[in-house]
Parts: sequence; C-alpha cells; structure tokens
Amino acid sequence: MANPPCTRDRFFLVFANSSTRDNKGNKARLGVITSKKVSKRAVERNRIKRLVREAFRNNQATLSGLDIVVLTKQAACDTDNKKLFLSLSKHWQTVQKNAKSPD
Repeated sequence: MANPPCTRDRFFLVFANSSTRDNKGNKARLGVITSKKVSKRAVERNRIKRLVREAFRNNQATLSGLDIVVLTKQAACDTDNKKLFLSLSKHWQTVQKNAKSPD
C-alpha cells in the first residue's frame, strides 16, 4: 500500500496500516513523533507522548493487527489532556473502522 489511510485534526495526524509481514502475534504497535517544532520545551513534548501512549494502551485490544504512527501538531501543546484524549479516541475509532472495511 503506497499511501496508508490517515486521519487528522487540529492536534494529531494519525497514520494506520495493517501489519501483516513484520508483526508476529497480531498486536497493535505505536510510533509517536513529536518534534521541537511542536514545542521547544521537552516537558511539553514528553507530556504529549505519555498521553498518546496511555490512550493507545487503553485501546490496544481493539486496534490489534495495526501499525499506528501519530504525528503531533503544535496546537496539542496548548490544549488540556481531556481534549487530547477525546481527539485520540475519535482517531482510534476511525482507524479501527477503516481497518475493517478497506477502500
């Protein structure tokens, strides 16, 4: 697949791809990208990465068999954790729906 399906909003850009070759055991895998362009402060970048990992951990069973990459946008630094969790839960639902019914 050349272009994996993605979802986006003000806070995140999420790419998802079914992991058939490399992933043995059919577990969901996560990659988080938060650059210095998002925030110069490591504390803020690490907060967002921890939040993304926790949201993924809570939904890992429903996302089985997917490789997911989350790109953080600058607006995520100025937003509270509750809004970011809601945003990520919408992304997980969209990714799960797209994985079950491919284009």
